[in-house]
Order: sequence, then structure tokens, then C-alpha cells
Amino acid sequence: MIMKVIAITGTPGVGKTSVVKILKKEMNANIISLTSLVKEKKIKSDWDKVRMINIVDAKDIRTAVRKEIKNGINIVDGHLSHLAKANIVVILRCRPDVLIKRMKKKKWKAEKINENIQAEILDVISIESLQQKRKIIEIDTTKSSAKKTALLIKRVLNSSALQRKYPVGKIDWTRKFSHYLINYPVKGC
Repeated sequence: MIMKVIAITGTPGVGKTSVVKILKKEMNANIISLTSLVKEKKIKSDWDKVRMINIVDAKDIRTAVRKEIKNGINIVDGHLSHLAKANIVVILRCRPDVLIKRMKKKKWKAEKINENIQAEILDVISIESLQQKRKIIEIDTTKSSAKKTALLIKRVLNSSALQRKYPVGKIDWTRKFSHYLINYPVKGC
């Protein structure tokens, strides 16, 4: 049996984990959660007290993920999953104003909201993914439920023609949301 690795990545709050849960059932996939691997200490991390995040090394991510891969379809879930070796990277994106609302609903601190909104506007994950030289697609989750997004991903993964319709770089928030970068921090956070 063949092994296929799909990385589902994106800025925190775009819906990765909700989409991955649906894809697990839809595709009978083995899920590899980077968050779980860090918690289980299978990925070494250092706690950044200022930014309130775990700092991990890309090499450690690749090593830990490789050990979790099973025959069949494997989906790597996490905002750094694009750093793992994968056959294809699916970047989930969300319009910054909607992402702010999602993060506020989860009671995120203003600093974390601002940091993640800036990363979303500046395409940080897209740029990092391009550096990994993997096949990449981008999907906007702004107006889509987790179920619709998961079913779209499943269709896109099974169609080269559809993959060409969702290229990396097609989604660009800079024109409409550059004021969030200029007026840092985001007002109302």
C-alpha cells in the first residue's frame, strides 16, 4: 500500500483541526497532530514566555512526523505542518477581519491576535511553504463551514485540474487589510 502525506496548515484560527477531523472520516486517514506530538514530548520544544508559544525545530517536526506515518493517507495537522515532508501542502486562509472575530471568541490575548493577523496578511505560511518546495494549494475558509472546506479539499486532492484552480498566492489580503499592519496593534483587541 502507498503512503501519502498531506499537510494541513494555516494561521491559528482558520479551521485546520475542525477540517482535519472531518477529513479523517471522509478519507479514512491517519491524523498526525503536531500539538499532540509536542504535548507527548515526541517533538522537543522550548517555551517562549514572551510570545506564550512552544518553539520547535523544523528538523524535529520532520523526524517526529516520519515516525507516525502509516500505510495509506496521513494528514499532518498544525500551523507548522508545512515544515514536515509531505506530498502536498494545503494552506487554509481566512480573511483577517473574520479571523479576529474567531480569535476573540476563543478569548485570545490582543498580542497573539495581532501577531497572527499580521502573519495571515503577510502570507507567512505561504512563503515558508514555498521554501519547502512542495506541491501547495490554498483554500479560503472565510465563508465556508468546516464540512464544506473538508469536502472541497477532498475533491481538490483527487483532481490535478482542480489543484490548478487553488494555487498558492492567489489569496491576497494586503490590499484590503494593509491598514492592520500600519495601525498596529489592531484596534479593539
